[in-house]
Amino acid sequence: MQVEDILDDMPTTPHERAELIEHLLEMIERLNQSIQRHEAYQNPDRLAIKQYAELRTKYVGQLDVLLNQFGLVVQMPDNPQPNV
Repeated sequence: MQVEDILDDMPTTPHERAELIEHLLEMIERLNQSIQRHEAYQNPDRLAIKQYAELRTKYVGQLDVLLNQFGLVVQMPDNPQPNV
């Protein structure tokens, strides 16, 4: 699912939107933990870290699309910290 794909199946009720927002936040949190865990390895797998970061960016983009409906904007730091 790409960032734009969320527009094809946009939740229609407040409850559905809340569930999707909650799911995206959980996935972002899990990816942050995975990135942090892989970075802590003595020999970090840079490809895995890159793939986790790309997936996290996609989920953040989807969250941004949803929150834009409420006039909110998601802003990621220039150098995202996995445990933030």
